Amino acid sequence: MHNQKTGSNLSRRNFIGAAAAAVAVSSVGSKAKAASGKKFKLKYAPNFGMFKQHAGSDPIDNLRFMADQGFRAMFDNGFMGRPKDQVDKIRKEMDRLEMDLGPFVVRGIGGKSFVTKDKEIRQNIIKNVKEAAEFAKRARAKWALLVPGAYDNGLEWDYQTANVIDNLRYCAEVCEPSGLVIVLEP
Repeated sequence: MHNQKTGSNLSRRNFIGAAAAAVAVSSVGSKAKAASGKKFKLKYAPNFGMFKQHAGSDPIDNLRFMADQGFRAMFDNGFMGRPKDQVDKIRKEMDRLEMDLGPFVVRGIGGKSFVTKDKEIRQNIIKNVKEAAEFAKRARAKWALLVPGAYDNGLEWDYQTANVIDNLRYCAEVCEPSGLVIVLEP
């Protein structure tokens, strides 16, 4: 509606509504707390950076924000690649907050795939899974996410499947003593 006195198209009703909305938005803090303060029954596991606008980029602040929102778990795809002291600090804070760690990602094999019988690739797979098992002990992780990699269009499907199974057997031999569970992502 056009205001003839001021020449404005803003009505009193729209102005009051906009002002009320502005007050409501400005009263929300940058580090909001969960409305109920209750923890989720299920262990939903957000990752670092998911709440960057609320908690910033510091992993410890992110954990605290997650816990404040009711989350009881966290996952980090790059957890294995973080510096040792940072992993230890994160783990300590997770213990304090009584949060569990979801799966971390096992280092890749340089763009190669599990679908091959190549001995060098198999050695890299075993090496990376051994490193993951050692890391899991320190990080007290139960699960490690492993991505077998891409298909090989030059190799028949049944051979690819058999090769992936063989390579996973080697992984299982490495993980079995520690109890680390390999989670596959196709």
